[in-house]
Amino acid sequence: MSYGNIKAKGTIVYQEFRDIVDTSHGSLNVKLGAKLGGLFYFRPEIGYAFSPLPETIETTRVYNDGNSETRRISFDTDGTPYALFFSGFMANIGIGFAF
Repeated sequence: MSYGNIKAKGTIVYQEFRDIVDTSHGSLNVKLGAKLGGLFYFRPEIGYAFSPLPETIETTRVYNDGNSETRRISFDTDGTPYALFFSGFMANIGIGFAF
């Protein structure tokens, strides 16, 4: 079991406006994996996130004259390989050196 938290914070500046992103997403995860090898190892894992990645995030667009608006950005999750990650599926592959 693990808890994951993804945070995104930044500003994208354009000539006529700037977009401000400040968002976070937390999730409780369950993973199952195996450590294969000895001194050098390979570690595959699969799991499930109880709170999958959001399909939209909100940004604040601030114009040069001071006006602002909240905008919603959507991720295209239909028919794409990473659509599984928006449903809660997790996969991880690790390699390492044990001492």
